[in-house]
Order: sequence, then structure tokens, then C-alpha cells
Amino acid sequence: MKQRSFRFVGRPVSRLRNQRGLSQPDLAVELQLAGWLDASRDTVAKLEGGLLRVDLIQAHYLAAAFNMPLKQFLSEIEWSKADLFPNENQTIEPYGTR
Repeated sequence: MKQRSFRFVGRPVSRLRNQRGLSQPDLAVELQLAGWLDASRDTVAKLEGGLLRVDLIQAHYLAAAFNMPLKQFLSEIEWSKADLFPNENQTIEPYGTR
């Protein structure tokens, strides 16, 4: 089975971190202050490397760490590069059709 990549989130995290002059440990501290209490340099490295899936709560922490509204952070994500369906035959069934 193909390994899922979340680089579509990692790339903007890396870009925003670099634009703000933050190191990975610096961003980890900002994430902790925002509420992602177990964030570490390794967490940031995994995010940027596309190895960590981000849920909406974590996206909120990232937005707070970058001092921007969640909507703005979400607009930074490269959704067109998201491999949401690694199996090309996979689709989302409408709710309640099972």
C-alpha cells in the first residue's frame, strides 16, 4: 500500500516558519504556547516532511503559532497537491448511503 504524504500541509508550514525566521525548535515552542502541548522539533520536522496528518485542532494551533486566523492558514495549504485518494478508485460515499 502506498504511504500517504501530507506534504501539501508541510510545504506551507515550512515556508511560513522560514518567512518568520523561526527554527524548528522555535516553532515547536510557539505550538506549545498555542496549546499543542506535546509539540517538539521532531513534530515540526514530521509536519514539514509530510509524515504527520494534521487535524482541524492542530491546524488551529498552527494558525495561532503563526499569529494568523485559521481561515488564512487553511488558505495557505496547497489543496490541489493533496493526494486525498491514493487509490484512484476510492471515493467518498454520501452520508447515510451505507
